[in-house]
Amino acid sequence: MSHHDYSDQVGYQLGLRDQAIDFRLYRPEGTLWLGGGVVSAGQWHHLAAETDGEEARLYLDGTLV
Repeated sequence: MSHHDYSDQVGYQLGLRDQAIDFRLYRPEGTLWLGGGVVSAGQWHHLAAETDGEEARLYLDGTLV
């Protein structure tokens, strides 16, 4: 899932890369990247990311990664 506003150079991307959570927060001052948490195939999982614009947190099945 992602959203980008290229005119303001802001946005986010939340997804999987090699069975790990991949979250990127695009800001004018640079990209904040977080990753981790192994997601096992064949099972449903809940992924969430939150940010206040400065810091970001990732959750896998309700647990902070």
